[in-house]
This record gives sequence, C-alpha cells and structure tokens, in this order.
Amino acid sequence: MHFWNSLPLFRLVIPFIFGIIFSYSLYTQWTYLLIPFLLVLLMIVHSFVKSFSLRWLFGIISSCLLVVFGLCIVQYSLDKNEDSYFAHFLNDDSILLVECIEEPIEKENSFKVLSKVISVDNKPTKGVLLIYLEKSIDSLKYGDRILISSKPNEIQLPLNPQQFNYKKHLNVRNVTHQVYISSTDFNLLNGAWGNKIIKCVNNIRNKLVAILSQSELNSNQLSVCTALLLGDKSEMSQELKQTFSESGVIHVLAVSGLHVGIIFLLINKLLMFMNKKQILKLLKVLILLFCLWSYAFITSLSPSVMRAATMFSFIAIADVMQRRTNIYNTLAASAFLLLIIEPSMIFEVGFQLSYLAVLGIVSIYPKIYPLLLFKSKWIDALWQLICVSLAAQIATFPLGIYYFHQFPNYFLLANILVIPLIPLIIYFGLFYLLMFDYAFVSEPVLLILKYFLNILFVILEGIQELPQTISSFLFLQAYEVVIFYVAIGFCLLFIYLKSSKYLILSLLCIVLMQFSHWNGQKNRENRSQLVFYSVNKHTVFGLVEKDKALFLANSELINNQKSQKFNLHNHWAFLKLNERELVDLDSNIQSQYVWKEQSHIQLANQKLLIVDHNFELKSIDNPIKLDYCILSVDFPVTNILEAYQPKTIIIDSRLPYYVARKIEDECNALQLRYHNLKTDGALVVNLMN
Repeated sequence: MHFWNSLPLFRLVIPFIFGIIFSYSLYTQWTYLLIPFLLVLLMIVHSFVKSFSLRWLFGIISSCLLVVFGLCIVQYSLDKNEDSYFAHFLNDDSILLVECIEEPIEKENSFKVLSKVISVDNKPTKGVLLIYLEKSIDSLKYGDRILISSKPNEIQLPLNPQQFNYKKHLNVRNVTHQVYISSTDFNLLNGAWGNKIIKCVNNIRNKLVAILSQSELNSNQLSVCTALLLGDKSEMSQELKQTFSESGVIHVLAVSGLHVGIIFLLINKLLMFMNKKQILKLLKVLILLFCLWSYAFITSLSPSVMRAATMFSFIAIADVMQRRTNIYNTLAASAFLLLIIEPSMIFEVGFQLSYLAVLGIVSIYPKIYPLLLFKSKWIDALWQLICVSLAAQIATFPLGIYYFHQFPNYFLLANILVIPLIPLIIYFGLFYLLMFDYAFVSEPVLLILKYFLNILFVILEGIQELPQTISSFLFLQAYEVVIFYVAIGFCLLFIYLKSSKYLILSLLCIVLMQFSHWNGQKNRENRSQLVFYSVNKHTVFGLVEKDKALFLANSELINNQKSQKFNLHNHWAFLKLNERELVDLDSNIQSQYVWKEQSHIQLANQKLLIVDHNFELKSIDNPIKLDYCILSVDFPVTNILEAYQPKTIIIDSRLPYYVARKIEDECNALQLRYHNLKTDGALVVNLMN
C-alpha cells in the first residue's frame, strides 16, 4: 500500500508505544539482552535476504526491536529500580533532605508539591516524593530545600471498586510515596537551588498572574483568562469547571494544540514579510521556535503543550527546508521524541486525547468537509468548524467515556459557539498583558476582553440550562474501547481504500460490541448485591437489585458531590444503574427490597444493625441474629453481643485508624469475623449466584 509506505515514522512509533504500554507486565531483567540479538538479526536479514518478497521479515524484526526498546526505556527511567532509591533507606526516624521541583499547588485542605529526595539520613539518594503541606504553610516555592522528619508512606491502592487508581497514576510517573507535613515537621534551608531558567520562567509567570489579578476582571473572568493564557486552573471553582465540562468544551481550558496553534498562526502572520529571503525565513523560524517554547515553558510544559510545540516546530523547520511534511509523520516524530524523553507521557489522559483529536481531524475531516459545499464564506467557515468538531469528537469519545464516564450531548453546539471566541480572548488577553503599563491602550483592550468573556459565560450558562445537557454514568471496559477504535479504523480504511472487506470487518466489530452489551444486560438481570463502600469519614452502604440501587449514607456525604464523584460514581457507572437513590441514614424506609426502622435494617434477605450516634442498646432475652453489624462509632463489641449475634462486623471508614484497630483486636479475641473498610476497602457481597 503506497499510503502506508509513506508513513515510516508512524509505522515505527506504534510498536514503540506498545512496548511502553506493556513494559510493566512483559519486562524481565533479561529483556535488554534481546536488543543486541535483534540488532544482529536485523543486519543479517538486511545483508543476506535480497528477495523483495521477504521484505516483511525486516519489518517484523524492526517492530520487535522497537517493542523491546519501549520495554527497556520505561524500566530504565524508573527511579525505584535504582539501588539509590530513597525508599530503600527509610526508617521510622529518618531525616529527608528534599528539593521542590515545582511550584506548590493549592488544594482544598493543603498544598501539594512534588519534590526530589536529595538524601536520607545524609545518604545520597534519588527519587520523587509527593508532599502535602499543611494549609498554614504557604512560603515554599520552586527550588526550596527542606528537611523532613515525617516518614513517607507508600501510596495506597483505591479502596472502592472502579475508583480512580491514584497509585497507578503516580507510579508510572516515578512517584511511589507521599507524606503529609505540618509546620513542625520540616525546616526550610537557606540557599538558592533549582534550575535558573525554570526559576526565571516561574517569576515571569507569577508576574503575569499578578497583572491579571490587578485587572478589573471578576473571579470567573480572571480564572478563565489565567487558564486560557497561562494554563493555570488552580483558581477556577469546581462549579465553573463543571459548567465547561457539561457543555463539552472543557478541552479549551487545557492549554494544548488549539492554543499553541493560535499563537503559531498569529506570529506566523505577523512575520509574513520575512518570507522574501531565505536568511530572513531562517530568522523567522528561530523567532517562531523561541516564541512557541517560551509559551510552552510559561504554561508549565504540560504534555499537550509539549506535543503541540514539538509538532509545530517540525512544521516550521520543514517549511524553511522547503520540504512538504506528512502530518502523520510529523505527529509520530513529535510523539517519538517526547516519549523517549519521558515515556510515562503515554499514560497522560491529555496526551492521549490530544493526539487522538489531531489524528481524527487530519483523517476524518477531509472526508466530511466535501460532503457539503457552500458559496458563502461565512457558512463555509461554520461548516468547517462543524466538521472539525465532529472529527475530533469521533476520535476521542470512546476514550472520553472510558476515563470520565460521561458524554456532553450539546458538544457540537457548544464548540460552534465557543471555539470562535477562544482566539479573540487569547489575542486580546496577550495584548493586554503586553500593554499593561500603557493605560491608554490596556484599558480599552480590557473592556473588549471582558465583553468577549461575558459572551462566553452567557453561551455556557445557556447550554447548561438546556434539557439533558450531559449523559452521565456511562461505562466502557478497556477491551470495548479497543473494539471501538478498531471499528473506527476499519471504517476509515473502507472510506479511503474503497474495499468492502474493511466495511465487513467494521460491522463485525459493531456486532461484537452488541454481544458484549447483551451479555452485560443478561448478567444484570440476575444481579443482587450488598455494597459497603469505604469513604473516609463517611458511612455509605446499600443494595443493588438488577439495574436499580438504594444506598444509605450520612447527610454530610449526601451534600458532598465531589466526594461522591471521586469514590462512588465510577462504580455506579460500571454497574450501569438506571436508577440510583442516596438516602439519609437518619431516615426510616419501607420499600420492596429495603426496610429501615431506627438502627435496624433489612436489605433483601439480609439483616443489618448500624451502631451510630442514634443507636441505643436495649437488653433482650434472646439475642437477635444478624448478618452484618456496622460499627460507625467507638462501641464495645462485647456489649453488642449481649443483644445480637452478628455473623460479620463491618468496621466503618468513618472511624479513626486507632479505633478501627482496637475493634479489630477485640474481634480477633472473640473469634468474630470482621471486615475493616478503612484498610481492606469496600465489601461487595453477591446475594444471588
């Protein structure tokens, strides 16, 4: 196939990516020995196999070599494989010397900062440590070194089914331990450390944030401007983020290819006069590269910005060399370069979505756009925007559902209305920052900027008020995502190559997806489960019957949407629940499957007792048999056994660790079965086989 042969870099990067993805399951300590073996084999085949019909052999060996290279480069980049990794030297009374490698990020109850561990008990080490600082500590900055007396703990696995795996998310980024420190647990050292270039960039960025903060923008306008111009979303409220997400335009807040492309086009347009001579053209490329990478540094070098800056750099260099670039090879080259530098980038959601979006645009857009032709340039521009949005959404929606379990139903309308505003906000925002010291220019610019921001908010609020703005609690298994993309790939091959076999293969993938859906539906028809969740400082449990569920929870959790979304929603999406009800624990309930009267509960055929702040122990002649007793407060188990005979004690995640441990010891002494939600995670009990 001539088209496939024209994509050498694209063909090379695919096996390399597979090697990175599977490095954690396929790598052994002897894997690296395959590299010289495959290299020798490759040279032998290249030298002695002259038959054109056997060229596939060279391709297979090259692909295997790239897979092995991907396997090895990941393991080589992991600090935990080094003898000097700091975790090997930790003791209960260890003193760690660490250096902040980023600016602290403000969280709800603390500051979060990544640091590299310089030494443990004066022994030189390497490795990255995640630090959570007490909220009262706000003086740390990039490059600061501190001595820590608190012992870091290994990051734990998620405690609830289908919950976001924060441990895996950080482990692939070389972070395995975290520590929380208060004002008494560390000492700040005097001195100047850190990269001077990064320090300079951070200072520039802080000054730009300060300029925006001094403007007359309100809090929402300021947070959107800071996100669009500088890639800083720390000041953005959760409600505003939710508004962008539900409208289907959350991607505009993440500084990525869209923003870098806008900057590239602006500078390229301004420097058009330099195209007349080759020497000026070379100077233009240098200016372009400087501006692109300066912007990338100011926006914290996020993976999506690095990808976009690298790709546009290749385009600019190819232009000055007077060579036509194949966009697929350009994408592959940028991915190859970034993944060699930092292989863990492949696991970044933004990295994956940005590449898929660009691939979708360059492969799907050219086939959609010619379907309708318009004489009016304004209607044609609108049609182009629709086609770009559709192409990007087709390419990213399976992965979007897999990660976020939702789909914005008005994404097309939102993108049509919002995307044209983004370049205007960026251009006037940058112009305002440049002209800040000249009030006679900056003040009118600020008025125009506020006008466009107000239009943006009116559009978003209007879309959010539409019925069924977002489809939530969607779920795709990893293999279903693969099937989706295989189906899309075969469909594109059918469109490009006009071969009916690819259409048949695409339809077979759809049939396979339908079979998976039917099988899941059949399993749900016979489902009956008890679920006890582990949510720190909260109580939540309930009954799942087929595709309906009722959960009992304390009022604080019912009012905490953020905690629900983080701990529970992924599992509810996995269960594909059509009806979900969260009821206050203090309520009395009488329904088909659930009955509750004060502290006594029956879920299906299971009898439960909850010992919480409302519980009153009454003397009973004949102890009541129970399936489960949930301890949400510190209450002696021996006292409960005077009136009840529980089969299993559930130690609630609302309890402090020392109380949960005390109850464990008591249950062990009484030879009573127990489950500690605090440490063992959620408990799911199937009531039907």
